[in-house]
Amino acid sequence: MLLSRDKSQVLIVDVQDKLLNAISGADRVIDRCVRLVLAARKLAIPVTMSEQYPQGLGPTHDSVRDAFAND
Repeated sequence: MLLSRDKSQVLIVDVQDKLLNAISGADRVIDRCVRLVLAARKLAIPVTMSEQYPQGLGPTHDSVRDAFAND
């Protein structure tokens, strides 16, 4: 089954600092999320970011947020 750009979306979920502290290889996770966001933007695929309880878990990691800002 081939994916269609018109029927696709990238969802980035909970890439937050306090959660990343508990992940082995968090730097790779961040790098892959940034690459995915930038690639989706170049392909005109919609990208959405979601955060869980940012007051307690912190905001989405700066690098990932910066990738969203690079339109």
